[in-house]
Amino acid sequence: MNDRPGYGDAEAKQIIARAAEIEREQGLRLDAQALREIGTEAGISPSAIERAIEEHESAVPMAEGWLKRRRGTIITWLIVATVVLVYAFLRRAA
Repeated sequence: MNDRPGYGDAEAKQIIARAAEIEREQGLRLDAQALREIGTEAGISPSAIERAIEEHESAVPMAEGWLKRRRGTIITWLIVATVVLVYAFLRRAA
C-alpha cells in the first residue's frame, strides 16, 4: 500500500528536476533517450523535450564562440581594470 500522496504538476517537475541534479552531482549522465523517457513519464510533450534538447545543444557552441570572439576584448578590459586597481592601491598607500 502506498502511503504517499499524489503529486501535482509543479511538484512532479520539481522532484524530477531535483532527481536530475542528484544524478549530476553523482557524476552520472543522462542521454537524450533517457531525458525523453523521463519527460514523457512526467507528462511533458515529446516536442517540448526535443526543443529543449535542441536549444541546449545549440546554446553551448554559441557561448563558446562568443567567448572566443571576445577573448581579446575581455583580456584588454581585465588588464585595464588591474592597472586601475594597482594605481589606486599605490596612491592610497602613499
